[in-house]
Amino acid sequence: MAEYLTKDEYKVLQSDLSTGIAGLSVTRNMARQFFINVSNRNVRDLTGVSVLGKKILVHVLLFIALILITAGLVLTAKEFGWAAALAIPLIGIFWTIIIGFTTESGSMLLTTVILIPCLLIAFFLPVAYGWILGNFVVSIYFYRLAHIFAQNFLTTLISSSYDAYDMLNEQVKVTRDAL
Repeated sequence: MAEYLTKDEYKVLQSDLSTGIAGLSVTRNMARQFFINVSNRNVRDLTGVSVLGKKILVHVLLFIALILITAGLVLTAKEFGWAAALAIPLIGIFWTIIIGFTTESGSMLLTTVILIPCLLIAFFLPVAYGWILGNFVVSIYFYRLAHIFAQNFLTTLISSSYDAYDMLNEQVKVTRDAL
C-alpha cells in the first residue's frame, strides 16, 4: 500500500502526521492479527516499545466476546430445547455475518450508539429472548472494540517508530492532503 520510506522520509511523514497534512492507517483485521500473532518480545526488541498491556487488552476483549456468544448459545439450548437445533446455527451464522460486515467500518461512538437501543429492545423482550439478544449484541460490541483498539494502538506505534513502520510498511496506508 505505502511505498517504502527511508528514515529521513519517515521523519518528514511524522512531521506531516503531527500537522495533519498526512494520515496513516492500517486495517482493523490486520491490527488484530498483529496483536494476536506477534509477540511482545519481538516488538520490544525491534522498536524498544512494549505492547504487552495493549496485547492483553485486545486478547481480553476478544475472549469476552467469545464467552458472551457462547453463553448466548448455551442459554438458547437451555431455553428452547429442540428448537435450539435450528436457532443455534442461525445465531452463529448471523453473528459471523454481522462481524464480517462491520469489523472494518464504524467508530466507537457509532458502535456504542447502536448498542444502546439494541440493549433497550433486549430489556423489553421476554427474559429468555432478552438475555440471548443481550449476549449477542454485547458480544459483537466487545469484538468490535477489540478491533478498534488494536487499530488505534498499531497506528500509534507505527506513527511513532520507524522500525514498526519498516516492519509493516506493506500494510500501512499513508494519505496526504493536496495543498
